[in-house]
Amino acid sequence: MKMVPLSIYVQNDSTKKLLKTLTTKEILSPNKTTILTYDFVPTDNNKVYNLLFVADDKGNGKGEYNECNENDNQKKLTFKGNYSIFCQVGKGECMRFAPYTCNPEGKLSCNVKPGKPVKEICDGFDNNCDGQIDEGCGCEGKTQKECYHAPKKFLENNNVCQKGTMNCIGGETWTECRGDILPSVEICNGVDDDCDGKIDEDFPQVGTKCTLGFGICKKSGTYICGKSGNMICDAIPSAPQIEKCGDGLDNNCNGLVDEKPCQK
Repeated sequence: MKMVPLSIYVQNDSTKKLLKTLTTKEILSPNKTTILTYDFVPTDNNKVYNLLFVADDKGNGKGEYNECNENDNQKKLTFKGNYSIFCQVGKGECMRFAPYTCNPEGKLSCNVKPGKPVKEICDGFDNNCDGQIDEGCGCEGKTQKECYHAPKKFLENNNVCQKGTMNCIGGETWTECRGDILPSVEICNGVDDDCDGKIDEDFPQVGTKCTLGFGICKKSGTYICGKSGNMICDAIPSAPQIEKCGDGLDNNCNGLVDEKPCQK
């Protein structure tokens, strides 16, 4: 799972141009909000500009997204579609994860069903999916054993998810399982966060070429993992210059060529 960038476009007639792509500094749950700010400066005060706000899954400036989103008169953006965080149903071995989806009513839905519980078999896992591990299983002395609150498949082929431990009390019952590490949201960091045996699988563009900036400021770079866990382009655009008339170049790097006022 990943953080979805928010791309801002300006559209006039049949053309659409990317202005900027913003990304939240943290992964947001459906009930959590944040503020992303972008200052739009029109180049023609007599022109009407239509600004579009879309969740850009790939962050590549091509508007490739699958979110349901809407922009009201207060410029408040509401995501109503496939969130880039997973939802969870069930407990123990019945625990299942899936992305949030947008149902026909426009509400968030967790499109996955929990697994089926089985009889508790005293193996350090919650087989009957009641939130308890090895309840009713006896123990001896001050013994200790490994345990895990999620399905055992998350312990395979990864170095992140780990078992915890539980201790025998009074030679009769086990304590709560402590210290186990469960899967979390996959971010761009070179680690298998969601414990599915794949690293950064939601960021297939890492290592490929990218560009930043407009006009003469445009520079090439490579998609890399940023410090906050999101994918970024490491290109550094050059500084804009004064717009020159008639040279066919976007000197001030605003996406327009030879627009007035310009320097002759």
